[in-house]
Amino acid sequence: MIIATHGERVILMEIGMDVLVKTNVLEGASERIALDVPPQIVDERTLVPIRAVSEALGAQVEWDGTKQQVLITK
Repeated sequence: MIIATHGERVILMEIGMDVLVKTNVLEGASERIALDVPPQIVDERTLVPIRAVSEALGAQVEWDGTKQQVLITK
C-alpha cells in the first residue's frame, strides 16, 4: 500500500492496481481516479505516476517540451 498526504488530502494506491483513491478527510468524501500506469516496483524502488499523485494532492502539473522538464507547482 502506498499512502501520501498533503493537508486534508490523503491518497492510497497499491502496486499493480490502476486506480488511486483520493480522500478529503475534512469532508469525508472519496474519489477513485483511473491511472494510465499503475505503481510498480523496479530494482527495489517504488515508482508512481507523478502527474496523478501531484494532481490528486492539489498541485498543477505542466510539461515543458523545450527543456524536457515536468513542472509541479502548488
